This record gives sequence, C-alpha cells and structure tokens, in this order.
Amino acid sequence: MNPNEEEKHWREHHEKQPFVKPDQTYEHWAPAYRTGYEGAHKNPGKNFSEMETDLEAEYSKQRHVLPWDEAKNAAKVAWDRIGGVITSRYVSRGVRYD
Repeated sequence: MNPNEEEKHWREHHEKQPFVKPDQTYEHWAPAYRTGYEGAHKNPGKNFSEMETDLEAEYSKQRHVLPWDEAKNAAKVAWDRIGGVITSRYVSRGVRYD
C-alpha cells in the first residue's frame, strides 16, 4: 500500500462518493480515508466491522471537521479498497470469490 497513491485516488474519486455533500471538499474527508486505508494495511485479514472501534479511537485522537458517525463511511470505502472488497465502483479490479 502506497499512501501517496491512496491519497491521489481518493482526491480524484472523492466527489463521486454517495456520502459526500456538495460543499464538502476532499480536505473534509482526508483524515477519514487515511484512517481506513492505513487501518486496512495494518490489519490484514480483518474486516472493517471487527476493527471499527479501534479505527474510531484512532480517528478521534485528533480533532476533525467530521464526527466519526459521518467519517466512518469514507474510512470504510478506503478500507474496502485496500482490503480487496470488490464493489460496483471497483469493477476494474476484477472479481473476488469468497
């Protein structure tokens, strides 16, 4: 996982996320995306729901514009991207069979 590539990806795809309001810039959400992709990288083989309490604690260590209840949406999509969960947004990554 390359944090610079992840930041670039989310900066480019941020506005397409269904949870983003029109007046919210990438900067509003950057800490949440970072929490998700760094968390997935540090916890391979775990799923978001297993680690959500820890991720919330990590996110909450600093003051952010968004409360965790909103930010967790961005953290989850970033986690899923690193963790290999395929959604309709990531069809180009291939198909995963569990």
